Amino acid sequence: MAGDKQDDIVLIAERMLKAFKHVQCFVFEKDELQSIRNAIKKIGLYRHVRVRLIDPKYPLIYIVKPNIKECMEECRRKAEEYILTGKVRDELKKHFRIEYISQCINHCEHEKVKEIIKILKKFLEGGKSGSTG
Repeated sequence: MAGDKQDDIVLIAERMLKAFKHVQCFVFEKDELQSIRNAIKKIGLYRHVRVRLIDPKYPLIYIVKPNIKECMEECRRKAEEYILTGKVRDELKKHFRIEYISQCINHCEHEKVKEIIKILKKFLEGGKSGSTG
Protein backbone atom coordinates (compact mmCIF):
# COMPACT_ATOMS: atom_id res chain seq x y z
CA MET A 1 0.00 0.00 0.00
CA ALA A 2 2.79 2.45 0.84
CA GLY A 3 4.24 1.90 -2.64
CA ASP A 4 0.90 2.77 -4.22
CA LYS A 5 0.82 6.06 -2.32
CA GLN A 6 4.35 6.91 -3.48
CA ASP A 7 3.37 5.97 -7.04
CA ASP A 8 0.33 8.26 -6.78
CA ILE A 9 2.53 11.11 -5.59
CA VAL A 10 4.94 10.51 -8.46
CA LEU A 11 2.04 10.61 -10.94
CA ILE A 12 0.77 13.86 -9.42
CA ALA A 13 4.29 15.32 -9.54
CA GLU A 14 4.57 14.37 -13.24
CA ARG A 15 1.21 16.02 -14.00
CA MET A 16 2.18 19.12 -12.05
CA LEU A 17 5.54 19.36 -13.78
CA LYS A 18 3.93 19.18 -17.21
CA ALA A 19 1.32 21.79 -16.25
CA PHE A 20 3.79 24.24 -14.69
CA LYS A 21 6.07 23.94 -17.72
CA HIS A 22 3.22 24.77 -20.11
CA VAL A 23 0.79 27.04 -18.25
CA GLN A 24 2.59 28.01 -15.00
CA CYS A 25 -0.14 26.46 -12.83
CA PHE A 26 -1.91 23.16 -12.18
CA VAL A 27 -5.70 22.76 -12.38
CA PHE A 28 -7.54 19.81 -10.86
CA GLU A 29 -10.96 18.70 -9.66
CA LYS A 30 -12.22 18.79 -6.08
CA ASP A 31 -12.19 15.00 -5.68
CA GLU A 32 -8.36 15.15 -5.90
CA LEU A 33 -7.98 17.97 -3.36
CA GLN A 34 -6.73 15.90 -0.44
CA SER A 35 -4.31 13.82 -2.52
CA ILE A 36 -2.95 16.98 -4.19
CA ARG A 37 -2.42 18.66 -0.80
CA ASN A 38 -0.66 15.53 0.51
CA ALA A 39 1.53 15.40 -2.60
CA ILE A 40 2.46 19.08 -2.23
CA LYS A 41 3.70 18.38 1.30
CA LYS A 42 5.61 15.22 0.31
CA ILE A 43 7.17 16.87 -2.74
CA GLY A 44 8.34 19.85 -0.69
CA LEU A 45 6.25 22.53 -2.40
CA TYR A 46 4.24 23.60 0.64
CA ARG A 47 5.60 27.14 0.99
CA HIS A 48 6.10 27.58 -2.76
CA VAL A 49 2.49 27.18 -3.92
CA ARG A 50 -1.07 28.13 -3.03
CA VAL A 51 -4.07 25.86 -3.55
CA ARG A 52 -7.25 27.78 -4.24
CA LEU A 53 -10.71 27.42 -5.68
CA ILE A 54 -10.32 28.65 -9.24
CA ASP A 55 -13.56 30.67 -9.12
CA PRO A 56 -16.57 30.65 -6.78
CA LYS A 57 -18.77 30.01 -9.84
CA TYR A 58 -16.95 26.67 -10.33
CA PRO A 59 -16.84 25.00 -6.89
CA LEU A 60 -15.42 21.74 -8.24
CA ILE A 61 -12.29 23.15 -9.89
CA TYR A 62 -9.11 24.06 -8.00
CA ILE A 63 -5.78 25.56 -8.98
CA VAL A 64 -2.23 25.29 -7.70
CA LYS A 65 -0.38 28.54 -8.34
CA PRO A 66 2.95 29.97 -7.26
CA ASN A 67 2.82 31.62 -3.85
CA ILE A 68 3.58 35.25 -4.70
CA LYS A 69 2.70 36.87 -1.36
CA GLU A 70 6.37 37.62 -0.66
CA CYS A 71 6.75 38.97 -4.20
CA MET A 72 3.91 41.42 -3.78
CA GLU A 73 5.30 42.77 -0.52
CA GLU A 74 8.85 43.04 -1.88
CA CYS A 75 7.74 44.70 -5.12
CA ARG A 76 5.63 47.29 -3.28
CA ARG A 77 8.55 48.01 -0.97
CA LYS A 78 10.95 48.47 -3.90
CA ALA A 79 8.53 50.77 -5.75
CA GLU A 80 8.10 52.96 -2.66
CA GLU A 81 11.85 53.01 -2.15
CA TYR A 82 12.40 54.31 -5.71
CA ILE A 83 9.74 56.96 -5.22
CA LEU A 84 10.99 58.07 -1.80
CA THR A 85 14.59 58.38 -2.99
CA GLY A 86 13.48 60.81 -5.73
CA LYS A 87 14.28 58.51 -8.65
CA VAL A 88 10.80 59.11 -10.11
CA ARG A 89 9.36 62.48 -11.10
CA ASP A 90 6.25 63.56 -9.18
CA GLU A 91 3.92 63.48 -12.18
CA LEU A 92 4.94 59.88 -12.97
CA LYS A 93 4.71 58.42 -9.45
CA LYS A 94 1.25 56.86 -9.72
CA HIS A 95 1.87 55.37 -13.16
CA PHE A 96 5.35 54.20 -12.13
CA ARG A 97 4.05 52.51 -8.98
CA ILE A 98 1.38 50.57 -10.89
CA GLU A 99 3.66 49.56 -13.77
CA TYR A 100 6.68 48.75 -11.65
CA ILE A 101 4.75 46.60 -9.19
CA SER A 102 2.99 44.76 -12.02
CA GLN A 103 6.23 44.01 -13.91
CA CYS A 104 8.07 43.12 -10.71
CA ILE A 105 5.35 40.66 -9.65
CA ASN A 106 5.27 39.08 -13.13
CA HIS A 107 9.04 38.60 -13.03
CA CYS A 108 8.95 37.21 -9.50
CA GLU A 109 6.10 34.81 -10.39
CA HIS A 110 8.11 33.58 -13.38
CA GLU A 111 11.08 32.94 -11.07
CA LYS A 112 8.81 31.09 -8.61
CA VAL A 113 7.54 28.87 -11.44
CA LYS A 114 11.14 28.01 -12.35
CA GLU A 115 11.80 27.15 -8.70
CA ILE A 116 8.66 24.94 -8.57
CA ILE A 117 9.74 23.13 -11.75
CA LYS A 118 13.20 22.56 -10.26
CA ILE A 119 11.71 21.10 -7.06
CA LEU A 120 9.38 18.84 -9.04
CA LYS A 121 12.23 17.58 -11.24
CA LYS A 122 14.41 16.91 -8.21
CA PHE A 123 11.56 15.02 -6.50
CA LEU A 124 10.89 12.95 -9.61
CA GLU A 125 14.55 12.04 -10.00
CA GLY A 126 14.56 10.77 -6.39
CA GLY A 127 11.03 9.33 -6.50
CA LYS A 128 11.60 7.24 -9.59
CA SER A 129 14.98 5.93 -8.53
CA GLY A 130 13.53 4.98 -5.12
CA SER A 131 10.49 3.16 -6.46
CA THR A 132 10.38 -0.50 -7.30
CA GLY A 133 8.46 -1.47 -10.32
